[in-house]
Amino acid sequence: MKLKKLLLYTVLFMFGSQIQAQTLNISFGLVQSNVQWKTGLNRAVERYGVTSFQEPREDIVFSVGLKYLERENVSFRSEFSYYHSGGSLAVYEEPSISTIIKWDLAKSNFSIPYVSLQNYVDLVLFQQDRIRLEGLAGIHLDYILTKEDKSAPLGDLSAPIQILYQYDALNRLNFGPSFGGRYIYEFKEISLGLQYVYSPRTLQLGSYKASDEAITNGQELVEFEVTERVSFIQLTFGYNLKKNKKS
Repeated sequence: MKLKKLLLYTVLFMFGSQIQAQTLNISFGLVQSNVQWKTGLNRAVERYGVTSFQEPREDIVFSVGLKYLERENVSFRSEFSYYHSGGSLAVYEEPSISTIIKWDLAKSNFSIPYVSLQNYVDLVLFQQDRIRLEGLAGIHLDYILTKEDKSAPLGDLSAPIQILYQYDALNRLNFGPSFGGRYIYEFKEISLGLQYVYSPRTLQLGSYKASDEAITNGQELVEFEVTERVSFIQLTFGYNLKKNKKS
């Protein structure tokens, strides 16, 4: 509940800042995600562990936002993004890791649809004529748009999202810091740039641990934890609203 309130306050702050907005930003590019799914299986005497989805997955990301409170060497920026993260099975991984989990995946990968709100502080590190290099730092709030794989019925443990949903293990809301840099070339009221951002998650994508009673009764899936790493590389387009009004 605290995370949802934080998300609401951040959204309200962003819209309130439109009064002082100076630049409209539109960005698009690639998101690269990497998921590690560590599974613990009950093998009577010993615990058997398997790690899946270790290969990076790439997809498209689109962002739109506002830059405001611009000063000579510092400014603030808020953006909404839409993208799919996820992971892929490596060539040495087995699609089936036990009798209970059999990944049924097109091209051996799965995707997770996200909407994200990023808030940055942009610091000018170098500037000469129309060229500017900025470092950025901030926070991101991420929300998963689906809580279950509707193509797979309940009880079908072939879809990763379905497993997370069925075991009440999915963290649909996540957050964390953001770090990166931007290279920008400015025209009059228009700017073009290239941006890289690394956005680690504070929470796991999901985790589960069976009760001692379930383990004693022979439940095969006894635990799992799913972690995710995400980074972005985007082309950026900026349109200075204040300069346009003056002209």
